[in-house]
Amino acid sequence: MCYSAMIYADWLKFLRVTGADMSYDDFVDKYWSRQERGELKIPKGVDLGFLHPKNEHERQIKSLIDAYDAQQVTKLEQELFQQ
Repeated sequence: MCYSAMIYADWLKFLRVTGADMSYDDFVDKYWSRQERGELKIPKGVDLGFLHPKNEHERQIKSLIDAYDAQQVTKLEQELFQQ
């Protein structure tokens, strides 16, 4: 099992064991914050939970993930071509 899959499995286990729950608004806030400020690290396994969005909230989160990933690609390309 790859690392991302293990993180995702652990996340599901955490939710099941603790009964913890995050609202879609909480996820949107965290993903938006990461994109704007870059301060927050979110495991790829959590991103995988939104790979196939089932409703409008999940589509919004998926678009934030896609935008952040594109931003990171651009950043890495700039760093690579500066050398």
